[in-house]
Amino acid sequence: MANILKEGERIEILVRDQSPEDLKNRNYYTFWGGLTGVIYRIYADGKAAVQVDNDALPDVVIKRHIQAQERMKKRWVDSLSDEARNRLTPEEKQFKLKYMILVDLGDLVASSRMPLPKEQQKRKSSADLDRAEAQYLNTPPEPTF
Repeated sequence: MANILKEGERIEILVRDQSPEDLKNRNYYTFWGGLTGVIYRIYADGKAAVQVDNDALPDVVIKRHIQAQERMKKRWVDSLSDEARNRLTPEEKQFKLKYMILVDLGDLVASSRMPLPKEQQKRKSSADLDRAEAQYLNTPPEPTF
């Protein structure tokens, strides 16, 4: 049965060995195995652009990604006039690069049980936190032996 994936769906990249064909086409690298993300776009040739969750990336890769992001942000801000820079809203000053990779659809598996990236997780309201605290304080402690 074919696995039908859609744009916007959460996925996980399969863990497998890299083949000579992968090296030639640059379709798969071993460190991609197990990464999670969201399908950004599906192409007719059987490939998908995947926006990888930053917290799923290896430390070396995320460090390099953040360095590139900071260099590009600095170059962008430096290219603006003082007047344009002063008119930027706090939201416009944010500069986040997406880590995108091109993967064969056959290397992707739908993953509804994967958590959302940190920036998309809903924060608890103060009322939710107060309820959780009250519930915790009203619960008798577990006996220790």
